[in-house]
Amino acid sequence: MTALARILEIAGYEVSPFSSGAAALAALTAPDASPPDLIITDVLMEGVDGMQLFTVARQTPALQEVPFIFVSASVKPALEQMIAGSPNAIFMRKPFDIDLLLGEIAHILEKDQK
Repeated sequence: MTALARILEIAGYEVSPFSSGAAALAALTAPDASPPDLIITDVLMEGVDGMQLFTVARQTPALQEVPFIFVSASVKPALEQMIAGSPNAIFMRKPFDIDLLLGEIAHILEKDQK
């Protein structure tokens, strides 16, 4: 389990961490999968990266409205702008303040409940 996953669990969130984008994609698109309330992904990953995960999610009816938080230490400004301009998606540059991340998560989940 990653440090971020542990922090989110301590904060009271149910977390389903995956070791890769491919593993997350397989779990999210499985026939019996329930859509998560939120997906947090790194932009840069080997194999299936965060943008590919986002693209497939937006093409999958059950995942189209799931909010995304993208994190990355290194991303091109054009990609960062594209993420920021996408509905239900935000970008946070690493290293990020954990309290800021927790605030964003609470805001997203509160907005979804309304």
